[in-house]
Amino acid sequence: EHMKVRYLCVAVVTVTSELEVGSNTVRKLEVNEVLDALGEATRESKSGLERVECKAQQDGAQGFVTIAGSGGTTYLEVYTPFMERVRAAEEALADSHESVSSTVTYLKQKHDELKSTRGSQALNELKQKLQDLRVQATRAQVQYSDVKHKVTEAKNRHDRQLEAHKKRRQTAAEKLAADTITGEASAMVDELIAKATNACNAASSILNVTTSDTPSSTISLQALEQVE
Repeated sequence: EHMKVRYLCVAVVTVTSELEVGSNTVRKLEVNEVLDALGEATRESKSGLERVECKAQQDGAQGFVTIAGSGGTTYLEVYTPFMERVRAAEEALADSHESVSSTVTYLKQKHDELKSTRGSQALNELKQKLQDLRVQATRAQVQYSDVKHKVTEAKNRHDRQLEAHKKRRQTAAEKLAADTITGEASAMVDELIAKATNACNAASSILNVTTSDTPSSTISLQALEQVE
């Protein structure tokens, strides 16, 4: 379960039945939908786009989705348990911000309505109470901003860690590919060197023959056949 890769849809994108772009449409993905990856991301040959087979948690719809478009639009982002918590925190912050903002607005309105009035001690106490509540609400706004900033910092730090991990994996894959190519090239060079050495030895043998019962052309033919 912990090793399962999930994606979060961050821009509306089409789910298709096949890897190829333009294949039959399954349905559209909406922003904030969570997907379970069913395999590794694959680069589609014709378009060059990186696509991945996924299953939508919302309704089980299954198909291939483009991770990022050629124009730079990102459609899917890796959705880790950390990102799930960040998303929940952002939703809670959005709710609290709306509540705090409406409360501050209401308190200010009522305070302004009573600001210029004169009356009994009870009225004066009410005005003071409203002022105290405004101060508390303002502090809540400050705390909200501070928490939101910390959540954003944590998210950015996590994104940097993911990017660094991705680069390390890419570097390792490139090194493996380079080592494979180098090994193949070395084997080819070794084979060519061996053939060249044999050819040189054969040529030296031919040049060193001064007298023989076998005609020179026959010696040359035999030497060359050995090299081949």
